[in-house]
Amino acid sequence: MVAIALQVGNMCVSIKQFDELTKTLSAQDMEIVGKWYTTYVFITLRRLVDNDKDAISFARLLRDLTQKTGLLTRARYCDMFWDRLRTAPAIFAQGAHVVEHTPGMLHVRFQPPDRATADAAANAIFDELAGTNDETIKQSIIKDDRKSLIAACKPFKDWANQWVAHLGDPNSSNSEHKVKPWEFPDHKMVEECVRFLDKLTDKYYRLLIGFPFTPKGSLAQT
Repeated sequence: MVAIALQVGNMCVSIKQFDELTKTLSAQDMEIVGKWYTTYVFITLRRLVDNDKDAISFARLLRDLTQKTGLLTRARYCDMFWDRLRTAPAIFAQGAHVVEHTPGMLHVRFQPPDRATADAAANAIFDELAGTNDETIKQSIIKDDRKSLIAACKPFKDWANQWVAHLGDPNSSNSEHKVKPWEFPDHKMVEECVRFLDKLTDKYYRLLIGFPFTPKGSLAQT
């Protein structure tokens, strides 16, 4: 999950950097940068839905989780939330600010809430992520998320297979090798896809790791 999150986070940063570059570079320079940028993004999106048995991909992770839903229980999440809250309360913004004065210094720290308050917060988050009153996330939810992931990345995967990773045979029976040059996914489609990945990554990062997924440059709130 961490490896997947790093890739999604890097794409979020890249989109914002690319948008900034469009304001400063010449058309000629943007043509060069645009080719590098799209190649990087398309290959990353292709990688995230790779089904190869040796690949570390989001699609394979979700497929494996459908067989291991017992790992994603409410009880586990509440325990993990409590542990994370005690070790890094500032990240969760759940604790109260405590100001401590010492000669020549000012310290501000976070005081975690009690366990009952933390459990209430954790249960509310789990309800949002996995379903109200369910003790574990349903297999159908993970399957639906995986289908949505594959569908969102398909235009970029097909383009990468046809024009980036290798040249596909236009006479092939495989539809992903019949992508026409003018079917190039535009920047808006890229951003919409990465926004979706940003939110989906946050969901499973929370369920598996405990922390919220907040990459520098995240698109979730923009």
